[in-house]
Amino acid sequence: MRSNTMLTLLLALALSAAVLTGCSPQTPAPAPPAGGAAETPPAGGETLTVTDDAGHEVTLTLPVERVALLDTGPGTALAALGRLDVVTGTHQALQNSLYAEIAEAPMVATYAEINYEALAETRPQLVLSAT
Repeated sequence: MRSNTMLTLLLALALSAAVLTGCSPQTPAPAPPAGGAAETPPAGGETLTVTDDAGHEVTLTLPVERVALLDTGPGTALAALGRLDVVTGTHQALQNSLYAEIAEAPMVATYAEINYEALAETRPQLVLSAT
């Protein structure tokens, strides 16, 4: 069981590193589209295709500039990489003085549940969690 946890953490860290190495300096977030229309991906960005834990291929358009965290592990990994600036929604446990950069980010998850409405309002390009 311990080896599965370590493997999952290492995979989450590797994914975070791969995604965030393509991130450019932060620019102001665009205003939400009128009428609830879907946001289009940035033009001219490179793509990265990864396979998630469920075996689904997921293609990301780089750079990723909006990330929501549903667990503490990915938040710790992003902090270690110095990329908390991309966090738009966070887990309850990350709203403390150790993660001052994201203290004002909306809380989208707790130990007990995920607030899907709050998560959708953050308009993330990527949602990170750990199993």
